[in-house]
Amino acid sequence: MLRNELFRFIAYRLEGKGWDDIPTIYGITQKFYPQSYNRIKSLVDNGASKEMIDDAIMDAYNQIYEKSGAGKLWHPLNWVYFDFYFNAGLNAAIVLQETINDFIGYETITVDGVIGSKTLKALNEFKGNLAFIGFYILNRIKFYMNTNNKKYINGWINRTIKLAKYIYREVS
Repeated sequence: MLRNELFRFIAYRLEGKGWDDIPTIYGITQKFYPQSYNRIKSLVDNGASKEMIDDAIMDAYNQIYEKSGAGKLWHPLNWVYFDFYFNAGLNAAIVLQETINDFIGYETITVDGVIGSKTLKALNEFKGNLAFIGFYILNRIKFYMNTNNKKYINGWINRTIKLAKYIYREVS
């Protein structure tokens, strides 16, 4: 149930917002997820019911969620991580690992972009720690600020802030 809330949060904020030359529907790109993209686009183009479209979106997001490894993380970190993964791929894991090391104050895990047992063990030390999530969100924004793609920075940062507000309201 909570996962579907996150998926809807992302999908409906991305509806109609494609990247210049990359066809996108509900944030699902044709380039990276062609099967899901084609299924949803076909449903939309053929006037399928909102429920059928919603089911197809949820199926696509579930597949991406499982691939991301977000299901191994505690809630609500899994939401912040998944949204970042959905937007930036493996960079989400790299920034997460850098955040662990920064939060502790020294390098405790290798930054390799893999959410393995050492990363999960370190993350369990911060379970439920909203300060850690806030630090991860700040590092995510810093990542965006350092990217070469300046065209989308404002949108990415606004999306991150909206998600942070949503999460803090949800856990408060």
